[in-house]
Amino acid sequence: MTVRHSGQNTDDIRILVYRKSEIATAGGREFIKRAFKAHERLIRRLAEDVAMTQPWKVSGRQWHLSQQMVAKTQPRLWTGSLIVELLGRFKKADRAIEEDWSRKVMVVLNHPKVEGVWARLVTNHAEAMRVEVRCGRGQFTPAMVDRLGIDVDIRQIRPREDQVRFWLQKIEQCDAAQLERLIRGSIEQLSVKEEKNSGTADERR
Repeated sequence: MTVRHSGQNTDDIRILVYRKSEIATAGGREFIKRAFKAHERLIRRLAEDVAMTQPWKVSGRQWHLSQQMVAKTQPRLWTGSLIVELLGRFKKADRAIEEDWSRKVMVVLNHPKVEGVWARLVTNHAEAMRVEVRCGRGQFTPAMVDRLGIDVDIRQIRPREDQVRFWLQKIEQCDAAQLERLIRGSIEQLSVKEEKNSGTADERR
């Protein structure tokens, strides 16, 4: 039997067994029982540590809705319920959209047809929530997205991709028709791009 330190909280105990009878004893059973209980205690302690040091990973929804990353010294010009309202509009336009609450300063949106992160709701600013949506290069013009919210901006983020970015303090600032066109159009465009890239790769093989 050898004992080796294997990490900050663990040791590795290695036992070379030739016959079952060597461990089928009261002492062997007690050792396994105690090792299992120690492992359970370690898992519980690590889970508690994550909850304390990285609460957004354990209860991300509550973290963002309660605006934990907004400085308490700054007046909040929007409420966490805006996240839920905007997500409702996103999912009404496309039910396949999935949200990930486990990031510290943003709620990430993904779509099964789009590779990587498709959109972000950035929640750590007191003045407003920032919304970022990927789309095709040149797909949208300023006139097509000018009623999405405050300070609407289109910027290039990749050779073939733009990002539409805007700020919201309340849902009434966001034009529903423009948002729906942005959601459906960007997903369709990025899906086409991924399918073309996949097809090119298949041809090369």
